Amino acid sequence: MGKKIGITGGIGAGKSIVSRLLRLKGFTVYDCDSAARSLMEQDPEVRDDLTNLLGQDAFRDNHLNRQFVAERIFGDKDLRERVNKVVHKAVREDFLRMTEREEGIVFIESAIPVTGGLVPLMDEIWVVEADEATRIERVKKRNGLSEDQIVARIKTQQEEFDSLPAEKTRYIDNDGESSLILAVERLLQDRGENRKE
Repeated sequence: MGKKIGITGGIGAGKSIVSRLLRLKGFTVYDCDSAARSLMEQDPEVRDDLTNLLGQDAFRDNHLNRQFVAERIFGDKDLRERVNKVVHKAVREDFLRMTEREEGIVFIESAIPVTGGLVPLMDEIWVVEADEATRIERVKKRNGLSEDQIVARIKTQQEEFDSLPAEKTRYIDNDGESSLILAVERLLQDRGENRKE
């Protein structure tokens, strides 16, 4: 089992770009968002749990009925938390199964490492950062959200990163001025890694 390093950061910070760079260097990066979508569709236990919580209409034509699920959990905090608990647990277990087969460093990308219960699994956490104005411009171009919507998301997400344990948290500056590639390479070299063999 290899060392587990988390990749996280708020909207527009660039955590997905860091993950892409690491994949290009040959490292395994587990994407929690993609895994959650796949597990909700394909894992029989997760499907049963979601059906029990949300009803038979949670799945249509053997696929997750996302609109129905969104409507059911909107405004129902208790139900939303119970659904999230099922999905977060499945993601953690899936990630741990994957790490058993891997040697060396394994990365895990998540926007919600604390909420998802992932921090205890991580040996180290890399937080990708950029100033708010840069993040707003990036998200505007990518998502078409308004500035107010983006700022609201940034503020909501910040609590997630403020509660990360300082002793195992490292930061990557992705302000667009300094080299992101060099920043990632420096962190890898500090750990005696450059690329996966």
